[in-house]
Amino acid sequence: MHSIAIVAAAVLPGPALADVITIRSNEWCPYNCETGSEQPGYMVEVLTEAFAYSGHSIRYENRPRNRALRESRMGMFDGLIGAAPQGVARYVIPATPLARVQPVIAVRAASGFSYQGVESFDGILVSAEHGYNFTGEIDRYLTRHANDLRRIDLVFQSNAGALGLRKLLAGRIDALLGHQAVLSYLAGRQGVSEQIRLIAVGAPVEVYVAFSPAARNSRRYAALFDIGMSQLARSGRLDALRRKYGLEQEP
Repeated sequence: MHSIAIVAAAVLPGPALADVITIRSNEWCPYNCETGSEQPGYMVEVLTEAFAYSGHSIRYENRPRNRALRESRMGMFDGLIGAAPQGVARYVIPATPLARVQPVIAVRAASGFSYQGVESFDGILVSAEHGYNFTGEIDRYLTRHANDLRRIDLVFQSNAGALGLRKLLAGRIDALLGHQAVLSYLAGRQGVSEQIRLIAVGAPVEVYVAFSPAARNSRRYAALFDIGMSQLARSGRLDALRRKYGLEQEP
């Protein structure tokens, strides 16, 4: 506690120095949802409330994931959310994750598919959204076979998850890689929850807010975020936000 107070004294600004911190991400509900909606997403609300402790506000906008990665590297905005550290190696990453997400494979409900390692993908077409991490083994498989259209359907569109579910149920792909809460949310929106089966793979993945390597305030923002998150955790507010977005059962 004493060390947190010392860090806070070093980085907390006075009221006149309150910043508007610009954050971008693709739509990945319920973690980050549509810009300007009444429920902008769990991670957006966590970020907003964590920075409110230091008097800062958040301006969040949706961007396609590849564009958000490219523009944040250039310092065109302050940071992006929902990033796994291995995908943003040169960014400034706080010590505290925004969320933990469970990688899953979606298959048709009647499918007999079971996952016993990437050898299970032999002979089937697997779809994944470009730029996401799943497990080390699966990530290596996707990289190794990225150009093999018989094995991998790599999707770059911002609506890759919703599109993937439609392709899965139409029989155009055999399996869809994603994350539990996101695919559950999308399946509910499409009214197809009973038509798919989600298979958990690997351990939950910690995802973070990643601050631009080219922005001058990134290290200060990372420190302020950690302080705000410790306050949210102690107050019980993090648990309340998880309940709001139906994430009580998430890791």
